[in-house]
Amino acid sequence: MNTIAQHWINGQWTGSGSVLESIDPADGTVVGSFYDEAEASAAVNAAVAAFETTEWARTPSLQATALSRLADALEARIPEVTAMLSRENGKLLGETTWEVSGAVGWLRHAVASARPQTAGHAAETAPGPGSP
Repeated sequence: MNTIAQHWINGQWTGSGSVLESIDPADGTVVGSFYDEAEASAAVNAAVAAFETTEWARTPSLQATALSRLADALEARIPEVTAMLSRENGKLLGETTWEVSGAVGWLRHAVASARPQTAGHAAETAPGPGSP
């Protein structure tokens, strides 16, 4: 039996009630269940409002720290995420590993871009744990 995860949106756990299933194209089994696009729209709208009304938009160090934590968390789960993507999309494991590893790299690039600049140069750090 699949557990449908709720999402933390606008300060509360939420679920739209409308559930869809993700099917493994290789064998037709259900990989997981998820809420529909209404949930995604609510998350995007809450994120835009938070960005416009909080210190997030004006504090690059907050952005860098959050993105660094996201990169670290995704990097720690590469095997799990790539296996899930392979099952869900029918792609080769090597392809999904490349995609997820690339996403980690782009997050780390965004961290460096969010860093405060000194004399026109971003204060970049080495990738990995402990580097916001």
